[in-house]
Amino acid sequence: MRLTTTGANGSLHQFTQKVKNKRGEIVEYPKVRGDRDPNNPLHWQFQVTWKEKIDGKWKSRCRSVPPKKAAWVKKAIAQGYGIKEIQEFLA
Repeated sequence: MRLTTTGANGSLHQFTQKVKNKRGEIVEYPKVRGDRDPNNPLHWQFQVTWKEKIDGKWKSRCRSVPPKKAAWVKKAIAQGYGIKEIQEFLA
């Protein structure tokens, strides 16, 4: 299950990453014992994305979000906080 929260100023994406290790096995990160809980932020990676106009063209930008700050970012997007405020919080 993947969660995406979208607002006027950006989106928060919940995802996992699959990587091939030295033995050729595919490993999913973050590593979790047992079943992955969709409501546990430590079982996921998060990324906030937004669009900026640079030299007259729209460019997509993104920044990783620590799992412990993901709930705040989700609320901030829903409440219409600007991307600059969200970036300051993540700094």
